[in-house]
Amino acid sequence: MELLGHYSNSTGFAQKVLSLLDIPPAPGPREPRPAPQDQHRLSSEQQFQLVEGYRSGATLDELALRFKVHRHTVSSVLDRHDVPRRYRLLGPEDLPEIQRRYESGESLQTVGDHFGVNAKTVLRAMREAGIPTRPRVGR
Repeated sequence: MELLGHYSNSTGFAQKVLSLLDIPPAPGPREPRPAPQDQHRLSSEQQFQLVEGYRSGATLDELALRFKVHRHTVSSVLDRHDVPRRYRLLGPEDLPEIQRRYESGESLQTVGDHFGVNAKTVLRAMREAGIPTRPRVGR
């Protein structure tokens, strides 16, 4: 019975353990969350202007800045209006030049800049064509 009495009142024991473990006190109240982002919806007129802007040569990024929306929103509007995209794809006729430039020591970025595409587009085209690539620097 006396043994049970020693373990039944462990309040002081818990305080000692916490102080020995050097556990910091519980944090205070949380900072309030920021207000949700305002949604900027484009009117029908703005969507028409966006489509016309793209057709007249503006890029996705330029239109996103002009209409204060994300570039994915611009892309979605163009898709909804069945506007064909302008982007440069690499064709089989480009592969000999790509391979020649890359094998002469140019980087994927430099080759991509020459063709007006991203370095990842060049890499994808090379892999699909079976053109070997150099190991990445630092690997």
